[in-house]
Amino acid sequence: MSGAGHPGLLDVLPIGAAVLDEAGTILEANSGLSSLVRLRPEQLRGRGFFEAFGSVPAIRAARDSFLAAGGALRLDAGEFRVRLVPYRDGERHRTLVFVEDVAGGKEAGPAARRLDEVLETVSGVRHDANNALMGLMGQIEIFFTQPDVPEAVLRRVEKIRLETERVREKVARLSTLRKT
Repeated sequence: MSGAGHPGLLDVLPIGAAVLDEAGTILEANSGLSSLVRLRPEQLRGRGFFEAFGSVPAIRAARDSFLAAGGALRLDAGEFRVRLVPYRDGERHRTLVFVEDVAGGKEAGPAARRLDEVLETVSGVRHDANNALMGLMGQIEIFFTQPDVPEAVLRRVEKIRLETERVREKVARLSTLRKT
């Protein structure tokens, strides 16, 4: 999954998944989602998510709620259980979609539990990484207040500060992924 900025992430999920833009257009989809609508993932790219699942009345009806809500949305659409989780990718608004086939003989429980485990792990990693980054950034700021530090060392520490800030921004993005 290269276009949405999460290479390979969707492919490892045990349920149907996609990334949507702010209008609900599918940017990337995994094979689990594409098999539910009997299309290949590349055939789903550029299509509206609600168009692809247009034959499911509950999903079609949720379109306006989703576009207006701007927050997480969970719905039970009879044969499908759907979660829509908005997040920001830099300045762009995106939505992760998770679809479980509950009518097609696939057990939804384990897949939903696995997804919750993944999101809980992401939350823990974000918390720990953020704590370490804040400590590192504090030490860098203290370093800059020290007298008589050679200019070459200051330039190297400034590169470390910039890289630490870049990583901090990426870690902050993880906070947008939450269980619903």
